[in-house]
Amino acid sequence: MNSGGVIAVGVVGIILFIAIILGSLYATGVLGGESPAPTPSGSPSPRTPSGPSPSPGTPSWSASPRSPLQSLGSTPDAAADTGPPSTGPSGYPGPSYSPAAPPWCSAGYGVNASGTCTVCSANYYSAGGQGAVCNSCDLGTSSTAGSASCTPCPTGQIGNPNGGCMACNAGYYKTSGSQCTQCDAGKYTTDGTSCTDCPAGKYSIAGSGSCTSCPAGTYASSTGTANQCTPCPANTYASGTGSTSCTACPAGSRSASGSTSCTTSTVTCSAGQTLLNGQCTPCPVGTYSASGGACITCSGGYIASASGTSACTMCRSGTYSNSTRTACVQCPAGTMSYDGASSCFSTGI
Repeated sequence: MNSGGVIAVGVVGIILFIAIILGSLYATGVLGGESPAPTPSGSPSPRTPSGPSPSPGTPSWSASPRSPLQSLGSTPDAAADTGPPSTGPSGYPGPSYSPAAPPWCSAGYGVNASGTCTVCSANYYSAGGQGAVCNSCDLGTSSTAGSASCTPCPTGQIGNPNGGCMACNAGYYKTSGSQCTQCDAGKYTTDGTSCTDCPAGKYSIAGSGSCTSCPAGTYASSTGTANQCTPCPANTYASGTGSTSCTACPAGSRSASGSTSCTTSTVTCSAGQTLLNGQCTPCPVGTYSASGGACITCSGGYIASASGTSACTMCRSGTYSNSTRTACVQCPAGTMSYDGASSCFSTGI
């Protein structure tokens, strides 16, 4: 073989040797990518992370493939791998996933079970913020849907154990605090904010939401009558309900206490007497009866010092009648009076 052939054979041999070396390097991973890390004895093989993909709003990443030069230890390009560091077992690649942050809700909204913001229901509230939740209002407070806070129950209402506020029961009221208060007897309330006196002719017991009219035969002359009305006195009557006074029986008739009418009597009483409970009774002092009818109080300047009087006696000059019309009283020094006087006047002496 001449010298040219020898050279050609040598070149081919060198090329084949280089090809074998390169093939070996690629086969072992030295060229074309990182060599896989050896599996430690007794350790599991590296696994690719499995499971659901990150939820919307959760950051994701992917590692850029390394070049052969990087695999061989060359300085990596800063943009070559933007993913987080491996969290797998030592020596194993393993990307980590950060959970999605809870949403930021406006005031009056809270995060529901689905992870989204939803409006708070009535009697719940939320100040808003990241991961905000709807909280129930405290007892004695309430709110409307979508509220950022709760407000105290208004006048006339208290806290409902089931949430919100409820009105005081009839006959009870609330102006402050957390409890309803019972109205006193003789008063009532309809709105739970205050108690009002019953009008004349009506009464109430404690804790009433309304007043009751006086029954027939009774009366209430003033407002705020408590528990019951007053029976009409004997020889008077009240025929209807809600009376504010009683009516005297006509002459010749009578009635017992608490009567709704009078009864005509066949008994005739003498002067100075009156018919009482079916019997003729003397008129008390200070009164008189001229014909056996009702006893009448003496006028000013006249008296009836004894019971059973048929006519009153006039006070003489220098005296005056007392307030009960039972006696004539001497005028004080320096004063005087005329006959039938109910008071004295100064003489100026």
